[in-house]
Amino acid sequence: MARAKRKTVAQQVVATAGIGLPAPVRQVAASRWGAPLAIAIVLGLIGTGVATVDWDGWMPHLKINKERAQEVRQSIRQGKARRAETRAQADGKAGQRSPGRSEADRRTDFQGPGALISVPRRQR
Repeated sequence: MARAKRKTVAQQVVATAGIGLPAPVRQVAASRWGAPLAIAIVLGLIGTGVATVDWDGWMPHLKINKERAQEVRQSIRQGKARRAETRAQADGKAGQRSPGRSEADRRTDFQGPGALISVPRRQR
């Protein structure tokens, strides 16, 4: 008869913290993959300032700052737009060839990773 796997610390923490959640959500959050993911998401939200932990006596409460969430969302959208623009510019330049240089010249420019390492010569 197979024994049940032991729960990890992350699973135990998420299961305890998620007591007020509906059972299906709590089961997914406390699963083998869900617990570390849930902890990473909460830590990411706290790290970006979107969420804060307020202690009411002995009980922690997670509060969401909606204004900060909008700022982070807008920053992510701007970053995506910038990366898409940079990628589009790079794709446009990738098809261009440098004038006056043959394909063989461009191949010989790469000297391998050893070219970046300088080894001092022995003194005689």
